[in-house]
Amino acid sequence: MPAALSDPEEKLKFSTYYCSAHRPQLRDELKAAWRVNPAYRRAMRSLEWFDQELKRLSRQAGVRRMVLAQTGDPLTDCYYHRYVEENDLRAGDEAELRQHARRLVDARMTDRKKQILILERAHFSHAEIAERLGVERQAVSKALKTIPKGFRHLLLRG
Repeated sequence: MPAALSDPEEKLKFSTYYCSAHRPQLRDELKAAWRVNPAYRRAMRSLEWFDQELKRLSRQAGVRRMVLAQTGDPLTDCYYHRYVEENDLRAGDEAELRQHARRLVDARMTDRKKQILILERAHFSHAEIAERLGVERQAVSKALKTIPKGFRHLLLRG
């Protein structure tokens, strides 16, 4: 492998020459201008989200007996604490933490969905959850429907 391709950043740069899905910008022939590639934007958002999830999981796995994800929201912190406990995640197992971070991103587990799950686990009704979070009851129901069963059942055990 050439030296330029051994660097991950170089791989990313190299792939943009060939794959339109990875180009930061695409040429709009009708307007004769460049526009941001939506697939590239989504991929970068996904990467940022993955890094955030990995950081939170790693922080919480480092001190499992305390709620320490430091998300800025007590309900979301509680979700990470519970998630790390139930999956028996350890701070030193980087591969396992990365796998779980990717699962959270792929399942589109937003902070709002995590808050809803924690409140549901505390036996709040949908109306009570909606009132507490300042959203409509239908938004709570819709969010719960979009959460994969694996994540929902995990936190409802016990």
